[in-house]
Amino acid sequence: MLGIGYLSVPLKLHALITSYPFGTTSSGQEVTCYIFRYPSGMEIHLLDYGLTIHKLLIPQEDGKFRDVVLGFDELSSYEQTHPYFGCIIGRYANRIKEGQFEWKGEQFRLSRNDGSNHLHGGPQGFHRQLWTLHEKLEEGLVFTYTSPDGEEGFPGDLQVEVRIQMTADNRIRFDHFASTTKDTPVNLTRHEYWNLDQRSGKSIEDHQVSIRAEHYLEVDKEGIPTGAIKRVDEMMNFTSLKAINTGRKEGYDHNYVIKQDALEVPIARITKPDHSITMQLFSNSPGLQFFTANNLGSWEGKYGALADRSPGLCLEPQHFPDAPNHPNFPGPFLLEGDTFHQIIIYAFEF
Repeated sequence: MLGIGYLSVPLKLHALITSYPFGTTSSGQEVTCYIFRYPSGMEIHLLDYGLTIHKLLIPQEDGKFRDVVLGFDELSSYEQTHPYFGCIIGRYANRIKEGQFEWKGEQFRLSRNDGSNHLHGGPQGFHRQLWTLHEKLEEGLVFTYTSPDGEEGFPGDLQVEVRIQMTADNRIRFDHFASTTKDTPVNLTRHEYWNLDQRSGKSIEDHQVSIRAEHYLEVDKEGIPTGAIKRVDEMMNFTSLKAINTGRKEGYDHNYVIKQDALEVPIARITKPDHSITMQLFSNSPGLQFFTANNLGSWEGKYGALADRSPGLCLEPQHFPDAPNHPNFPGPFLLEGDTFHQIIIYAFEF
């Protein structure tokens, strides 16, 4: 599949990648957590359920770790309906208006799980699937999932492959590949909620963010693009680092149009007020959803109750929301015989 061979012998993990059982799903599937350990001491704990980053631990000067992603302690909490803490999103990230689109004269109707709209692949999207470990790379792992024709209303068997690789410079790279048996819209992303302070109940509104974009998509009251691409004004401008709380009181849930020069140039950056931890984001995606979770609701996380307002922020590289219904947006359709390839890289400085 997609040029990656399968193992025919028992898997032997690299010395820097270990694993342990994380529990059993309500349907009886055994879930594994894989720990990626970096020479710097940084650790990433990844579940094969939803390819969820359960923990991302940054070593501190006092010898302790700071976990910079939101999540839960127990598998049962990840199985419930939650705000997509730390998982992969697909088959189509973000919203599709009224859960429908037309392609080559045929109308397709999708599941609706956000009022009358389709959101993040539907209630049983990629975030709710147990992914199969198929191969060990020198510094990473390859996972696969086949989304069957008709799943959540999407056409075609979609074969998806995710390569996850670590490097010595505190980067983790996700390569998303997909092929299909029928033309279908594909829009994958990751959905970490970042909080570089880790303290329970602590908001991220003092975090500083930059986004490499001079335009964003205008949306209606349901978060659906109107089709208009607007130039950033003072409130929406993150072309240089600034604190989140200096912007809109209602927060942000907007898709930015990314200026793509080269993969070596970060499309976004997050840092603590004291700059002791910084994360840079690299991607080849045309858009970036910036979400500050202003009304996330009440959740009991790994370290206690989360802040009701902005406990974490999301930076989601992706195609534009509702792109199947907007011919002026970059095309989101994967054609039969073609290969989808998306790159997402998180790079940490501490």
